[in-house]
Amino acid sequence: MTMKTTNGMKWGAATGFLSVAVGMAAVAFERGAPGANAGSEEAIAYIRQYQGELLAQSLVFIIGACVSLCFFSSLRSYLRRAEGGAGSFSGLAFGAGCVYAGLQLTLQGFQIAMAMTVGAEPSGAAVLSALGWAMSVVAYAPLALMLASVAALSLRRKAFPVWLGILSAVAAAANLLMLCGILVKDGPLAPGGALTYAAYAFLPIWLVATAAMMIRGIGKQGANS
Repeated sequence: MTMKTTNGMKWGAATGFLSVAVGMAAVAFERGAPGANAGSEEAIAYIRQYQGELLAQSLVFIIGACVSLCFFSSLRSYLRRAEGGAGSFSGLAFGAGCVYAGLQLTLQGFQIAMAMTVGAEPSGAAVLSALGWAMSVVAYAPLALMLASVAALSLRRKAFPVWLGILSAVAAAANLLMLCGILVKDGPLAPGGALTYAAYAFLPIWLVATAAMMIRGIGKQGANS
């Protein structure tokens, strides 16, 4: 194992510490949420009073979920080396971790939707509409993480050409920028704003470019085999 690989594994493992730190930062926005059996009036009053704190907390929790995914990936690699064979338990650990992170992201979507609509005494339709927008914003985080991973593997390990690595990095940055829409009520960055559609445009461009490079790479592998 090379020194470069060892250092990379150490950095991957260190994301566990970062996950704890981000979680503690999110808890700092906690304001004593009503219990599970609280009435609707109490819940609405709480959300209305702490709307800004809840949105900021959701943003931090979303970032934390992505950091956790990085750690789970590192954990899978570590367990895979120890387990050997088919790697069933290391795969199970990674899959379970992904489910956990996914549930956390879903939970934040609900919290964002409630904070977005509570000031207007929303109907059920309004809440569902806000939830749809909230989940679209939440989805920027794991997508940015995926794009950043492709960028890193392209620029450092030559998995794809450098130009595709740069495109992946730009697309990842665009998605992270759109994630800030959680804290914005209106304007181009807000959910459904003009810039959100610009960010969406990166994905089909990236998909076409990546698929083309994959097909080309597979063809070269076949010709050399």
